[in-house]
Parts: sequence; structure tokens; C-alpha cells
Amino acid sequence: MVRMALSLVLSLVLVLLPALPAYAAPVRPASGLAAENPELIARVQGLVAVAAAAAADAGIRELGDGEAPSAAFAQAMVRRALEGMLLTYQQQGQRMEMDAGQVRDAAAQMLAAVPDGGFTGISADTSAGHDTVGAHIYEAALGEDGLEVLADVYSLGGFEGSAEDAPEESLTWLRAMRFTLIPRMEAGAGFALSGFKTLEEYGARAWVRHEGRGLFEVLAPDVLAAVPVDGEMLRLEGPGGASLAVRGVPGSPGSLAAEWAAQGMEIDRAGEGRAAARAPGLLRIAVEAGSAGGSLVLEMAWPPEMEREYSLYSLTVENSFIVFGSAIG
Repeated sequence: MVRMALSLVLSLVLVLLPALPAYAAPVRPASGLAAENPELIARVQGLVAVAAAAAADAGIRELGDGEAPSAAFAQAMVRRALEGMLLTYQQQGQRMEMDAGQVRDAAAQMLAAVPDGGFTGISADTSAGHDTVGAHIYEAALGEDGLEVLADVYSLGGFEGSAEDAPEESLTWLRAMRFTLIPRMEAGAGFALSGFKTLEEYGARAWVRHEGRGLFEVLAPDVLAAVPVDGEMLRLEGPGGASLAVRGVPGSPGSLAAEWAAQGMEIDRAGEGRAAARAPGLLRIAVEAGSAGGSLVLEMAWPPEMEREYSLYSLTVENSFIVFGSAIG
């Protein structure tokens, strides 16, 4: 009965949503309802991002579905919503002023349950730059408790905007989180936050640019450190046996792609002197080496328990692997 009621309310919300454009960038591809209904994701994106930022501010990893959070978390949500212009209240110049009662009322718009007390007034400066903590939603599904979304939480250094628009080197992936939202038609997003859980903490805190013999460059997470190995132009190794290597091999990108496909890998791209293939725990990219013949091949590998984290890193690795003109001839 609860599931049916939620489905009916969600159906009404989806009908009322406007059409919005999609953006492509080195972020985890959308799946499930997130891929089928990007308009819905755009509607709840702000609420989820505010919740992710407030959780980081308050140092909270989990909130049980339907539970009232601490006043510190609720207050942090309101402040983040004001700074991001998700909420607007009385404005004096570049500042928004709210008393304790207004803060509680604002929190009640975004939360399924609110704490009984502990609120104080807020004065938020909307003109100042703020650390951006956001959430890229990549999967969503309707569950018994509401709309469940999975997101990669990130921070942006010196840049304001979304993960899709950010320069790669300013983007730091922080953690994976699951959020549960319940329909609330009077809320600005059409939903309220019911609960969340941190699924995994990501280890990298910066991207490092590596170059190899003037032939190529690639961005790699700082958890991978350089280890000299004979026969490889670049070798990086990290925790759990994760690695990244670049080497010259015989064969064209097209022939290598055919070989990788025969091994059961999924071919992402093949053509114009470049090929890329993926399998669980593995990324391979081949680029023509020019007059020297053969190809430059990048291989990134990681263990099964690191699939969520390193499959995300691999998107930036693939996007940033550049072979210079001198290598192409």
C-alpha cells in the first residue's frame, strides 16, 4: 500500500517536471531511473547536493530513514541551501537573515522529520565564494521507503558549478552515498530528505599530471605512485594492487581492440587511431604511435573490492590520456 501511494505521488511529480538538457563529462554514467528520467534527477539534484554538503559540514555519515537529524545537521542544510540559492529569505544587501523559527521552518521544507529544538538564527553571505560540495547522481530507483538515489559526492577547488562543468584537476571525488527522498508536493524540489548513508570513502584527494618521454600525458589519482619498471614508459602503483601502466606494443589500435573484444572486454571506442576497452577491474586504451609503428597502450587495473572507486577514477584517466603530435609522426 505504501509503495502504491508513493508510486502515485511520484507519477504526479514526474508529469509536472519540465524538460531539461543533459550534459556529457567524465562522470559516472547514469543508469536506472536516473538515465530514464533526467528531468527528475535535475529536480532533486539541489536537495541531494545540499544534504551531502551538510553531512560533510556536520561530520555525519548516516541518517536512518524517517529519523529526525541533529539540529547541527538541519542548520547546516539550511545554511548550504541559502548559500547555493536553493532557499531565499529576507535579504539585506548580499546577506540573507533568518531567525531561529524561520530556520526551523526552512529545515521542515527539506527534511522528512526535524529536531524539536536547538535552532539558532542564520546570517548567510550570498556574495562570498564558498567551498562547493556537490553530488553527482548516477542511479535512482523507487523503493518501498521512497525514491532512492546513489551519488558520487565531490568537492571543487576554486571553481563553482557542477561536476560536469568543472575542470578535471579541480574535481575531487570524496565518497559514495545513498539518499532516500519522500514525495512532498509543497517542497520546492517536490521531495524531502528522509535519510542517507555513506557507502564508501574515496582515497584520492588530488589529480597528478604524468608525462612520459615527451610522448604522452595523463591525469592519475594521487593514491597511485610512480614505480620505475623496465619496458614501461610509466608505471604507477597504489593500495590493494591497483596500477596504471603505459607501454609501446605491436599492432594498431584497431587490431588491439579486436583482440580485447575476443578476451571478453567491452569496446568503448575504436576508430581514428584510438581504441578503448573496459572490463570489471580493467581499462585499456590504445593510440597510434605514428612512424615508430605499433601503439601506445595505457592499462589501468584494480581489485574487485575497489570497483566503485577506481571505475570512477578511470573515467578521468581515459579522458585525459593524450598522445602528443611527436608520437604520431
